[in-house]
Amino acid sequence: GTGSAVLRFARGVRIPWKMLLPLLPVVFLGALGGARVATLVPPAVFRPLVPVMLAVVLAYMLWHKDLGRNHAPLAITRRRAIAAAMLLGGVIGFYDGFFVSWTGSFLIFLFVRFFGFDFLHAPFSAKVVNVATNLAALAYFVPNGYLLPMLAAGMALANVSGSMVGTRLLVIA
Repeated sequence: GTGSAVLRFARGVRIPWKMLLPLLPVVFLGALGGARVATLVPPAVFRPLVPVMLAVVLAYMLWHKDLGRNHAPLAITRRRAIAAAMLLGGVIGFYDGFFVSWTGSFLIFLFVRFFGFDFLHAPFSAKVVNVATNLAALAYFVPNGYLLPMLAAGMALANVSGSMVGTRLLVIA
């Protein structure tokens, strides 16, 4: 579903490859590590933290009402892109591999807040990063027997359908 959203977005949104490319291998490795840890640690240990993190992001966004209104990407030097990849990419990748929930929302917030994206370009960039983290999780979970094929097929069909409708609405708007 995420991959189909990226393909759909790519038709109408400019891809900030200079910033995204250094992130992809780092988030992939972070997600691979997070997926491994997810098999070792009970999710109930970390589950209570997600609503707290979302509340902090919501409060910040309410406080800064103009956040994400204008698309004014920051000039990203190679050094800054690599630093962002190492810090944000590793943390977000690990989080996505471990817990999965709300990663896209956190990525959107990070792209808007720290890189000056608007709310059209930030979700696209988040989807590109999510493709890497999803592939890493699959690379770990599938060979280790953590796949329910019938459930996965149904979820994939629903996810692709939802992505197609959602990106169509976003690109049209």
